Amino acid sequence: MVSYYIVFLGAHAAYENENSAFITYDEEHHRIPIAAVPGTGENIRTSSGLEHIAFTFPTLGDLLESYKERKEYGIYLIWGVDYGPTVSIHYMDPDGNILESQVDCFATSEEANEWMEGEEFMEKEPSWR
Repeated sequence: MVSYYIVFLGAHAAYENENSAFITYDEEHHRIPIAAVPGTGENIRTSSGLEHIAFTFPTLGDLLESYKERKEYGIYLIWGVDYGPTVSIHYMDPDGNILESQVDCFATSEEANEWMEGEEFMEKEPSWR
């Protein structure tokens, strides 16, 4: 998992030992902590809980460049979609968690929120909601 997220995010481990790692991709001390928790087993994606984690890119070009870089490392998309407020590429990490990399299609959060409250979004709404 540590190696996967370092490659996926273009990140580094700010701290790492045999049981845990704190991964970051900017000046923050950590963005994703990963730990080997005693007594836990394989991830079972059929249970409820976390649906996905989303990471936003500044431009469509940046999003597509990240796709090309990840593909070179053997990280392949599982789904690409235009939701309306975002264009998104989804991946699955080694534990079965879904990761969304996206670019916003609206100039402001207010415009995106207004669109999501309208009829068009209700028609496109993902089945998991």
